[in-house]
Amino acid sequence: MVFDTNSQLQEDLKRRLAQRWLDPVARIEDIFNVRTSKGELIKMKVPEPQKVLLREGILGTGRKLVDMGQVHMSVINKGRQLGFSTIVAAEQILICEDFPNARVYYIATRGERAKEWMEAVEQLCKDANHYPPELGGGPILNITSLKLAFEKTINDTKIIGLAANPAGIRGSNAVSVVLDEMAWMIRFKNQMKATWQSVRYFVRQGGSLRCLSTPRITDDQFYRMFDKPEKHGMVAYYCPAIENWRDLDLEMPLFVDLDNERRKLRKLSPLTMEEQQKLIDKYKNEPGFKFHSDDNSIQQPAIIPYPWVKLADLELERAGDLEEFKQESLGIPIDETYKLIKSEWIYQNCIEEGDREGEWMNRGDSENEFFIFLDYAQRHDVTAITIVEKIGDTFYERLVAETQDTYDLQVDEIIGYVLAFRPQKIIGDDTGHGIVIHDLLIRKLSEMGWPPNTVQRTQFTSLSKQKMAEGFKALVQSSRYKFLNIHKVHASAIRHVLRVEKIVMKTHVKYSGKMHGRDDHFWSKAQVALIETEEGGHLQSSFGRLKHKLLATVPKYSSVASKFLADRNKQMIEQRKVPFDDMKLNEEEEKKTFNIRKARHYLLRGMLVCDERKQMVRPVECCDCNVMSCRHYTYHKDICKKLEVTRDDVWKYHKRNIGPDSKPGKTKQ
Repeated sequence: MVFDTNSQLQEDLKRRLAQRWLDPVARIEDIFNVRTSKGELIKMKVPEPQKVLLREGILGTGRKLVDMGQVHMSVINKGRQLGFSTIVAAEQILICEDFPNARVYYIATRGERAKEWMEAVEQLCKDANHYPPELGGGPILNITSLKLAFEKTINDTKIIGLAANPAGIRGSNAVSVVLDEMAWMIRFKNQMKATWQSVRYFVRQGGSLRCLSTPRITDDQFYRMFDKPEKHGMVAYYCPAIENWRDLDLEMPLFVDLDNERRKLRKLSPLTMEEQQKLIDKYKNEPGFKFHSDDNSIQQPAIIPYPWVKLADLELERAGDLEEFKQESLGIPIDETYKLIKSEWIYQNCIEEGDREGEWMNRGDSENEFFIFLDYAQRHDVTAITIVEKIGDTFYERLVAETQDTYDLQVDEIIGYVLAFRPQKIIGDDTGHGIVIHDLLIRKLSEMGWPPNTVQRTQFTSLSKQKMAEGFKALVQSSRYKFLNIHKVHASAIRHVLRVEKIVMKTHVKYSGKMHGRDDHFWSKAQVALIETEEGGHLQSSFGRLKHKLLATVPKYSSVASKFLADRNKQMIEQRKVPFDDMKLNEEEEKKTFNIRKARHYLLRGMLVCDERKQMVRPVECCDCNVMSCRHYTYHKDICKKLEVTRDDVWKYHKRNIGPDSKPGKTKQ
């Protein structure tokens, strides 16, 4: 077609663009760009599952309902990290373009999450495309203001981000409302239900209401709506990470990597040629498995409609925790019928960032009692460490850690926590690994002047584990135990607690979560029930409303048994060549170097906020600072004083040994 004038060309382009943009997917892909994890700007591509909900939403066929003054309501059961938040942000921006002088609300579980989503909205607006030069080249979006953190204005319509607080979100009208991670709105009692009842009235005059979430349990407001959407007047969408997961064997590996270069990068042990061939022979006869020569792997035929999600990453999640993988990636809720401790009890009692300063590195100026609880392991499981502060009759987690180091390094790490928190008691499992570690720990603490009874040895038997499990349950249920939930290790520890089930056997009752993965952190935390016993307290059992006095089981060895254990532990120590036993401490210089190394080992653990630099630093970096008024100064000074070294010695040693790839808690080899 030949145009006589530029205006004819512009009109034709406008008509074709308007026709193309009747499809909301094409409209979003034409307008928006996204930032990768490396900061690169790429064109937004909408995956197939999200295309369906966009085309049936308020920008597509659902517009007819809104024009009639009715509400288009949808509930979306989604896997984690599948890009839904970004797609929904783009959708809400275009809703602002189509409905000027209105309001759009995004409601998240926490204020911090709402702020993050609003930042994503701002970034999408700033990175949006302009019209082509033939149409003037101006911005496509009519952006009014992006200045406020929790409020953006586009085409005179406000996008407002809020936390799920029913009391603070009443009395508003909106053209669109998004409830993100609705199933996790459980920070206080009835939060989910009250929030839902509040926001559903926002769109009574016509609009869109989307409820998105990874499911939590089968019996809550979110999953009831997803399970029976017609009953609630909703449209349900199911969007797992693997589209055909029902055709796969989830008990078997999804991806077996045979490439040693990739395995090395993923911290997996390399395979010999014989081992590779054995794996190929093992799986080639398994139905559904196929060897892929192009990337040297064995895979099940998983269909993943999200380009950024890799099967190898999903396999790591599946192998680590099948139950969590099903929930987080496949959208399968957990049946809590047999769980000892309900998730709602935990998440209503979580300490988050900013709440009493989150995780602590030391006791600071607190004069309350502190306790260290330990559940030991070395290779197959993890040694779980929980440090709590007792305020009144309530226990607050101050630090949660885990390690799989050798016994001597575990003892070094525990001593570091002892110096930092100065606990009243150190309580740990005195079976298996615990016997060896306790002996080493008591000896080292005695050398440093700590009384031997600081360490309380607890035998884990079926009876003592029942008392601890039920006692811990009573504390959690009565909101007398507060969980940290800030870092990845905290979330993992909570998963350990949520796995444990009560199993009635023929002769006894068993408590375990190992059928779903590890439960080490549960047994570390459950020992808090022993504190109640020592102080003469009673804990309410959850069944039958009976009261049980929880007795700490402390083993009493005969002289013969004690000598046997001492000889055995001595032999084990000699076989492993524990550094601090082999070292000739009568040589002053060698002893000083060893103590400097130990001090640096303690001060490499964790991170803290430097008041001078206003950033996160490792504690060892404070040894190069002499600001005596700093709140962290006493902590480093005390550790160095205990080990008879100076802060300057530790800093010089650290500078000599630090490498470009050094990480907190790791020394340069």
